[in-house]
Amino acid sequence: MSKAYKPRVLDLFCGAGGMSLGFQNAGCRIIGGIEINPHAVRTHNKNFSDTIVHLSPTDITTLDLNQLNLEPGDIDILIGAPPCQVFSAIGIGKMRHLGRKPEEDPRSFLYQHFVKFLNYFRPHFFVMENVNTLQSKPIFTQICEDLANGTRDLKSNYPGYEIEFQVLLSADYGVPQLRKRLFVIGKRKDNAFKLVFPEKLSNKEYISVGQAISDLPDLEPISLRLGNRSGRPKQIDNEKAYLYSPENSYQQKMRIHKQESEGVLNHICRSHNDLDLEIFGLMKQGDLYRDIPEELKRYRSDIF
Repeated sequence: MSKAYKPRVLDLFCGAGGMSLGFQNAGCRIIGGIEINPHAVRTHNKNFSDTIVHLSPTDITTLDLNQLNLEPGDIDILIGAPPCQVFSAIGIGKMRHLGRKPEEDPRSFLYQHFVKFLNYFRPHFFVMENVNTLQSKPIFTQICEDLANGTRDLKSNYPGYEIEFQVLLSADYGVPQLRKRLFVIGKRKDNAFKLVFPEKLSNKEYISVGQAISDLPDLEPISLRLGNRSGRPKQIDNEKAYLYSPENSYQQKMRIHKQESEGVLNHICRSHNDLDLEIFGLMKQGDLYRDIPEELKRYRSDIF
């Protein structure tokens, strides 16, 4: 493969494009993203405008693959992060609190559309990401089997995929967050590449939240009456000046595409109801939901 060649990447359940950006920074070409959320689609399309697949918000369950104007072989790497609410501890607790069964939720089976894309386009590699708790769910065994072998209606010459999975901690890779995520990676069995996960940073190299955001201007939350979801005011995303010049390598990296005079965008504080603001004011660093006074709790402590 030529050094000038950029592997072609399609991002399913792309959100605003976090995985797309990572692959683009690694030297790949993002040929499109598929997502149902209109705000995420608008963001992805704006940041990855030079794409072959440039769809409006799309329900992947009703998508005809012929709409994409792509043929098998046109995708080198398939990436995606199927919705995680049905696998996360908080999401499951909230659903059960509402009397719903996560294992029967249609989102539990959206990964099958990722498999459908693998079956049809047969890319050389894939990366699928989700919450770390998915690894402990009974469905995970089926997910791995489907990713490796495809579905039963495939032709006999389908090569299948060799897969590996691992829970990665974001702080180990330079992100200022102790966030664990499950990554499943795969390669077609008919290529000779070896699957490996990247090397970690040492914990001495971790970036703290303070080091990451200390140059951002303060924000004031908008207070709303409890239950007043429809009354949220529309906020305008004005550019805000940084407090000072970058003080560390992380802050420099976050401004790598900016001129010195430019400020920060997407720096908006979400609105909160008065009760939540009161709770936030009482909580100290390291406190958990179970630590707040009982009279202020709106959910069971065990779901957190």
